[in-house]
Amino acid sequence: MRAGAQFGLARDPWNDWAPDVRFMTGRFSVAASFPRSTWEALGGFDTGMPYGFDVQIQHHCLTERQWMLFVNTPPLIHLVSSDTRTLDPESRERFWAKVRETYEAFEQRYGWQLEHFLNLYFSESAFIHQDEILRAANALRFDEIDFVFVFDDFQRRLRERTLANCELTWCRTRPTCPYTDPAPERIEST
Repeated sequence: MRAGAQFGLARDPWNDWAPDVRFMTGRFSVAASFPRSTWEALGGFDTGMPYGFDVQIQHHCLTERQWMLFVNTPPLIHLVSSDTRTLDPESRERFWAKVRETYEAFEQRYGWQLEHFLNLYFSESAFIHQDEILRAANALRFDEIDFVFVFDDFQRRLRERTLANCELTWCRTRPTCPYTDPAPERIEST
């Protein structure tokens, strides 16, 4: 984030990992706020996605073509996964079962594998166009951020991205990637 800028796109050490050349921007992290109207438009959070409040909001915002911006503040310092590493094996398995439940529920409800959906937006569309997004947002010209370059770009990537043309070699679901053919029927009309 640029010093003195009011808005930025979040960074998260869980998502950025230089050894894998993995970079993302804009993902919600351990602290997030959102308008109550967004929560109401969702009809509340789906209890079938116990760790999915953020991905439900992200899906809603991308479908409704709404920006996910972050106030430019000092970083929130949070210990990386020390809480899950210290769990006893039984508790750790219950935790991971809830994570798997969230992934499965997201795919069932929205029709997209969760990692595929998030990677295409946060590692490609938002990452590629971050300078344009932030330039307009920090000038408070939100309506000037060209949808063709961000939201339409993301929709095109969802429609066209397959295992054969995917450059995200670090994707955790690559070995079981179901996206082997383009599938326009999966995309939601806007």
